[in-house]
Amino acid sequence: LQTLRAYDHVARLRALGSSPAEPAQALREHASLLAALRRRDPDLAEARMRAHVRRSLRAGGLADPPAIAAATGQ
Repeated sequence: LQTLRAYDHVARLRALGSSPAEPAQALREHASLLAALRRRDPDLAEARMRAHVRRSLRAGGLADPPAIAAATGQ
């Protein structure tokens, strides 16, 4: 639960101060995740969600690589 709260916090900070390219990148990642869910491919959906969370945490600058790995199971 703490990881989800941290991710939500990152998303809120990014929405307020993101670069112009960031929302488009996030939208592409969300569409990619949705496509995996529609295909009923849980492994692909999980991989895409983990990649999205990892990139979002890095972009937000709120987690170091070991924390990202722990949070995303990588």
